[in-house]
Amino acid sequence: MATILICLQPFAGHVNPAMPLVRGLVEAGHRVVVMTGRDHADAVRRAGGDPVGLPPGTDTADPEVVRRLARRSELGLLARMRDDLAGFVEPMAEQSRVIDAVVAERGVDVVVADPMFFGALPQALRAEGPPVLVLGLLPLMRPGGGSMQGRAERWIMTRLLRPVQRLAQEQAAHRGVVLDRFFMWWTTASDGVLQLSGPSFEPAAREDGGGAPIHFVGPLTRSDGALPPWWTELRADRPTVLVTQGTLANADAAELIDPALAALADAPANVVVTTGGGATPSVVPSNTWVADHLPLDSVLPRCALLLTNGGYGGVQLALRHGVPVALVGATEDKAEVLARLRSSGAGEGIRTVRPRPRQVRRLVEQILGDERYRRRATALSEEIERCGGVAAAVEIITGAARSSSVRVQRPRAECGRVQGDTCWVVYIGPADHGAGWSSGLEPVAAASTEEQAHQLLERLLSVTPGRANLIEDYPYRADDERHGGGAGSGRTVHLVVTLDDGPSVSTVFDSIDEAGRHADDLRRLGEAGVTIIDMVMDVLPS
Repeated sequence: MATILICLQPFAGHVNPAMPLVRGLVEAGHRVVVMTGRDHADAVRRAGGDPVGLPPGTDTADPEVVRRLARRSELGLLARMRDDLAGFVEPMAEQSRVIDAVVAERGVDVVVADPMFFGALPQALRAEGPPVLVLGLLPLMRPGGGSMQGRAERWIMTRLLRPVQRLAQEQAAHRGVVLDRFFMWWTTASDGVLQLSGPSFEPAAREDGGGAPIHFVGPLTRSDGALPPWWTELRADRPTVLVTQGTLANADAAELIDPALAALADAPANVVVTTGGGATPSVVPSNTWVADHLPLDSVLPRCALLLTNGGYGGVQLALRHGVPVALVGATEDKAEVLARLRSSGAGEGIRTVRPRPRQVRRLVEQILGDERYRRRATALSEEIERCGGVAAAVEIITGAARSSSVRVQRPRAECGRVQGDTCWVVYIGPADHGAGWSSGLEPVAAASTEEQAHQLLERLLSVTPGRANLIEDYPYRADDERHGGGAGSGRTVHLVVTLDDGPSVSTVFDSIDEAGRHADDLRRLGEAGVTIIDMVMDVLPS
């Protein structure tokens, strides 16, 4: 029997998917401690777990957190995104202290963390301690592959969220670790990700083979039950569209429910709305039925389409039953979910918070009128069925618990030196940063001797004064895209450097033409001071 600590943000969309896992671990004979908000303590107990509260000021039941959430609607999209993420990152150090205390007091063998529970980040970055697994209940966040799209997405995200990155860096430093990557990618430092989807829904897993192993276990939540009495009123000769704003952004029906009902009021369809306990529609047309909550695993098999604001868990439930998805949303992780829907072919959407009814009508007609969406959703359903669900997740966690006593010491940034063939990596960062990494900043070139590295460093400092450094003993492969995409020993590479609110590196290219095209793209996006420098990269053999 092992002791498992599960750390969850105090939102229904984060807690509910984990309760079947808690129940499964308890049935397998394990002790399960769940750290989350006090409003969810009863749900944890019903699943057989032992609830532990969050630090003061970090629970959604705390007045200051309630006030912060209430003002979200007053912010623009970028400001809301930064404010939301800062709210998750700010309690990192205090959450980490509580995790350490529970690990010591309860003899925890494995930590399983919500990807937005940043208090687990310091634990994942340490060389010692129990294994850290991530419960992938949100879109898989990875640095991206070598494609131009992957690089562009990485570039945009890391720069828009620089203020939050600095906050994460400070919080990690309070716990004695150096954040060696962009904070949203901390899960790559974990011992594995239990992703609650099928593999075809997550293109990042195919693009980026680095970081923690990914185990696709599919959605864990089950919501079976009797259909409501009014279900018999639905017309059997019409498709049924299920409409929901999820469990978080559901306080204002004008964001999706109201425009959806207006759009479909005269449509030849049954429209079923679940409010998730949030706002109710202002007008209910004659072809519409409304409920606070519905047994989704009983309802979805009878639906032709899910119309949603894009919560990851709800989308996965629809796909489990082969139901295509129409997504209307732009906040939280909605854009990421929409990108995956489009990539998988199982849905389409609109990136807006308040759609016009005619936009919703066109979207619904597009998906219902094209059988390809249903076929792709069916294929994903079959894939999810093979993932194993709760049983697979319990097996992975049990395996991690068995190996925790002989866990290999993982190299971490705070050590300054990591395992691998000796080489020197030039990277952009504060000149006084020392031998460790600077979070969110990319290596730019590698050399097999210190002398060669200093030559590269001097060249770089001429463009970015006071903002470059070296790191020693970094494991390097000549085909590693982070350091040049396969440039061979002694080959000239071309580095695009941007100088907006501080020097930073974009990426390295093998040809001057590629670098020039990328620099032009950055200039069109409004990035100031874009320049190109040439470097000779001398790398160790693979």
